[in-house]
Amino acid sequence: MKKWSIIMAVVMALLLVAAIPLSALAQDSDDVTANPASRLRDGLAIVAPLVAPVDTRISMTVFRCSDQEPVEGAGVWLVSREKIETLRQEVAALRDNDALDAESDAYERLLDVHGTFLGRTDEKGKLWHSFDSAGRFVLVAVKRGYLPDSRPIAVGMLPRVLAIRAPWRAEVGKDITVAVYRRGTENPVGEAGVWAFTREDVESLKAAVSGIRESGDQVAIDAAVTEACDVHGIFLGTTDDNGKLSYAFENAGGYLLLARKPGFFPGWRPIVIVEPPTADILERPVPLEDNSAIAPNR
Repeated sequence: MKKWSIIMAVVMALLLVAAIPLSALAQDSDDVTANPASRLRDGLAIVAPLVAPVDTRISMTVFRCSDQEPVEGAGVWLVSREKIETLRQEVAALRDNDALDAESDAYERLLDVHGTFLGRTDEKGKLWHSFDSAGRFVLVAVKRGYLPDSRPIAVGMLPRVLAIRAPWRAEVGKDITVAVYRRGTENPVGEAGVWAFTREDVESLKAAVSGIRESGDQVAIDAAVTEACDVHGIFLGTTDDNGKLSYAFENAGGYLLLARKPGFFPGWRPIVIVEPPTADILERPVPLEDNSAIAPNR
């Protein structure tokens, strides 16, 4: 399991790198103080994932800072990290020459030179786009009459890692729904096998992998996990096209759910199965002073 932990650590590191603040087009505080009119202009804010896979559609949303209302017709550009510094310098030069105002199209003209135009937002302030190449970029949202906004995004091939949604606690004999999806995209994964390991069998799973996990040999790790599932796991079934399956446990106890599919790193989730509560014994009516009775709880 250490191998899987390393993979997830890499993803988190990518998130941290992508989250480095980048105010390429933001005004300096001195500029705002020197030009009080600029403080009266509303600003845009763009919301988008910090990390996106290649060839996967993602949504970006642009709204007004003042009231959080979506902005229709805002243009969104993609600028590489290599060109963002040049863009910032040219924006600063225009600002120094008073060439930027609320209705100026200077931002768009500069972005057409240094960036790639992705499109304009719809009436809900949304724009959908699929990136065809990996890299580190900056998304810039612009519309006349508003201060622009920018947001970093890292585009690349995310590790194909499974994840599981299931109740933390369930009763013996009652169907539960187990959903398997791809971590990072939330897309359901069909034809994924799901197994359950008891607490004792989890130790067998760890032992099966521990001897080879340091080598980083994914093929060998997959083979070890497959063997552990076949020998020690309880097979719950295979997910449907919606990434779901139903199952009812026969015995109480703590389990580890494990989902696997060729080409993906396994996903897991703990679950506790408990005995159903015993039927409540109805209490006899308790006579009151006026000879009335308390009806039993229904």
